[in-house]
Amino acid sequence: MPPLSGSLPSTALKSKRMGYIVMEFIEGVVCSTADARLVAPAVQFLITIKGPTAQPGPIATPSSSTANQRLWSTNRGRSVPEVEKYGLRLCLSDMNQTNFVKDRENKIVALDFGATCFLPVSFFELALHNHDPFTHVLRQLIVHPTSTQSDASSVASGCLVPYDTNNLGLPREMRAKTAARARRRLTTALRDPRFRLEANPAS
Repeated sequence: MPPLSGSLPSTALKSKRMGYIVMEFIEGVVCSTADARLVAPAVQFLITIKGPTAQPGPIATPSSSTANQRLWSTNRGRSVPEVEKYGLRLCLSDMNQTNFVKDRENKIVALDFGATCFLPVSFFELALHNHDPFTHVLRQLIVHPTSTQSDASSVASGCLVPYDTNNLGLPREMRAKTAARARRRLTTALRDPRFRLEANPAS
């Protein structure tokens, strides 16, 4: 397999509140479970990339405080052990096999970094616990830093799934704003002439 390489995107556009990065078009075929052994070294390389700053989250996204500062401000201690030991790593949160393409030279290209952030290693461990066959094979092949927080992250993630939202921990005023935006989107959709509600026929 050819040497692995990678770099952060350098071309970006911004329109109003949205930011965009320019991606190269990759000609190739979507990887299958049989390609997991080719994909594993690429993922192994990506998780070695450390965050350019101590701020968790997407690249260059402003944050009010670092992970350690958040814990300090709530009097829970001054540090997160795994952050102290490993720093923040590039976390591929979406291991869907359609996000990996094999080009004509048999090189693996990772696509769709929309859910990728610099996070503590426990988040990557959580991403590897999807139950699809592709991720299952990757989990056997990738060596990654171990975390004492992965079980807690898994429980927290499972608690959010029934509600289909990650807003449960937001302050009340922020939850209200989020709910208001959702209502506006629903109202807009209901006004769309393409949207129709038909009464169930009487039995």
